[in-house]
Amino acid sequence: MNKPLIISTVGGNSQYSAFVRFKEFYLKGFEQLGCEIRYLTSQLRLSSQEVENGFLFYFAYFDNDTLWDIYRSAPILPIVNHLIDHPLDCFFPPQDTLGFTPAYFPVTFDPTWVEFISRNTDEKPPIGIAFLPLAGFIHPEVTKFTPVFQREIKLLFAGSTVDPEVLRQTWHAQAPAMAQVIDAVVEHTTANYGIQLDLMLENGLNPECAKDVHCIGTIFRHANEYTRAHYRLKLLRTLAQAGVPATVYSNHPELLNQLVGKHNFEVRPPVDFMDLLKLMAQSKMVLNCRPNTQGMTERVPSTMLNGAVSVNDTNNYLSQEFVDGQEAIFYDYQKLEELPDKIFHLLSHSDELDAIAMTGQRKAQERHTVLHRVQTILDSVEQFRAMLLNAHHGNI
Repeated sequence: MNKPLIISTVGGNSQYSAFVRFKEFYLKGFEQLGCEIRYLTSQLRLSSQEVENGFLFYFAYFDNDTLWDIYRSAPILPIVNHLIDHPLDCFFPPQDTLGFTPAYFPVTFDPTWVEFISRNTDEKPPIGIAFLPLAGFIHPEVTKFTPVFQREIKLLFAGSTVDPEVLRQTWHAQAPAMAQVIDAVVEHTTANYGIQLDLMLENGLNPECAKDVHCIGTIFRHANEYTRAHYRLKLLRTLAQAGVPATVYSNHPELLNQLVGKHNFEVRPPVDFMDLLKLMAQSKMVLNCRPNTQGMTERVPSTMLNGAVSVNDTNNYLSQEFVDGQEAIFYDYQKLEELPDKIFHLLSHSDELDAIAMTGQRKAQERHTVLHRVQTILDSVEQFRAMLLNAHHGNI
């Protein structure tokens, strides 16, 4: 069997440089497994054999005329899109202005998104969908485990600072016709932690647009941004009020100080993705926050691979994958007042921190590296390709 051909977009058009870094790590992983990498350009030409063994791979949303030229000539060449921020991204790339629908295969890090896409998609040929938690990434300088007492940062947190009420003003200005619906959605999600946002949108609060993906998309984007900002702020305020020492990297330090109030944080400006990995390797613990998510982003396994203890809000997947107190530290937004005591206890018991960090790192090395993920993608694409061929032959 010929080695798989991976066609990748050149660079990236994402607003997040991290997505481009994700792709670079994954492409290196494909190469390690013997795949050939080529880049999408107007000069790219594929033989029939290459079409049979190839697929296009990218993170998040991408649209390019060159892509459509390739897929009109090779309709069974799969597009593998690893979704990052929300499932709505999967609905906009699949069709060009001429109505052409390629062999589209979205991959999601949240299993509930698989269900959401399945309920709202009716594409021909059938869309393939897979749940795949994001891999962890390790900084190249991290070659061995560093004990906790040698790590300078007590608790690391990196994330954007957003005032939720400013976000509310945004949707009232940009989507006034939907403002009341979005208000109702965010009030419900912030009062009932853990509710599945996409199901709520479809089942009751907005029945008139429940079957309109673009309508759901507008509501979902605004509600998701607000919910994440709300819980992130609640988390930081709880730690600040308890005097927890933390190093916080924020895109708006002054706004953070204003929203959080008196704190024991060292607030610094944001850093890029590779610098963040290096900071993880210098930290005892890393605070991760992804409310109302049922899968796993790269932050959790990256924290572990770089030798720090991951402190994160939990969900069904994480609680099944990691042992609380042995491989990671979980917190519950409904019992958030318990988190500061957990952090203070661990900071005063470096032996416990070392044990958790080493066990978590071992678990991530065994199950959550880039090589694990790219192998799963290769296996999934082969199954998807077989489904496409069956559908193609059935239509002849």
